Amino acid sequence: MRATGRKKLIFAALWAEICLAFPVVDALSEGDEIYVPVDCVAGTSTQTHRAGLDRVVRAGAVPGSWISIL
Repeated sequence: MRATGRKKLIFAALWAEICLAFPVVDALSEGDEIYVPVDCVAGTSTQTHRAGLDRVVRAGAVPGSWISIL
């Protein structure tokens, strides 16, 4: 997010295992602080949804509900 200069970002996506995981891990590697409203993210199955969320949390993203993040 170099164009905006912002370091705190909120990410939501259709599929946690792909659409969320890859950009979140990339942004975290660049030093951004990432928040993920877990109730705004789906998955192709319950298992893949959980795996995608687990991946981003292990990488350093902060999970929460949409209301707690806002």
